[in-house]
Amino acid sequence: DVMARRSWSKLRSAQAGWYAENDRHPEAVHAFQQSLRLDPDNAETVFRFAERLTRWLRFDEAEQLIADYAHIDPRHPQLPVFRRGLTQLRDLNQRRLAAEAAWDRQPSGNLALQLAQLYALLAQTPQMQEAVQLLLEMPQLAEDFYPFLRDFLREQQDLPLLELTLTRWAGRFPHRAEPLLDLAALALSRQDFPLALRRLETALQREPRLRPALPRDPRFRDLQEWPPFLQLLQTP
Repeated sequence: DVMARRSWSKLRSAQAGWYAENDRHPEAVHAFQQSLRLDPDNAETVFRFAERLTRWLRFDEAEQLIADYAHIDPRHPQLPVFRRGLTQLRDLNQRRLAAEAAWDRQPSGNLALQLAQLYALLAQTPQMQEAVQLLLEMPQLAEDFYPFLRDFLREQQDLPLLELTLTRWAGRFPHRAEPLLDLAALALSRQDFPLALRRLETALQREPRLRPALPRDPRFRDLQEWPPFLQLLQTP
């Protein structure tokens, strides 16, 4: 029965996605393969499986899967799009391998940052986080790296690692208010007003000249009517 096979195929495809999200790669591959045996014409499953294979850096398998499907529907609009993306991912992976080899020869802050960016582009989140940790642990890390890391981690929406980066920045460079302002904004995003106020107070102790500009900072708009914040602004 064609409808029954398609229903079972969708079920196994959904299960494959769950396995993949939970890092159970062998089970995910098996479920995807079963789904396609039940319904080999299902383009959605083909491209979902191929996308997962690229995340696992199994580019040859992804390419073969797409090539097999091209015999079924050679005019599918996703085929050229996926092939272009696969070419770009192969190039990124070659750059990753080169950067890893360079790191093994002589670690540096620039290489750690480059690796973090490459891992992010390749959807290798644990490796990206490890590269950032390595960067933060470098004892002589120049201050210029911290703003780059902050912006990068904001793009990745990795708030725990962002907070760690800002905390290290504030600790390594006790004259700087900028990381404390960012930490205050993070505290506000969690509705932790007392912590935000403490961080703002420390920032102004470091750089009192920032006090007149603080009310105009859009990140702290929610504090405009809060008496402790107004009192902080009036403190000389």
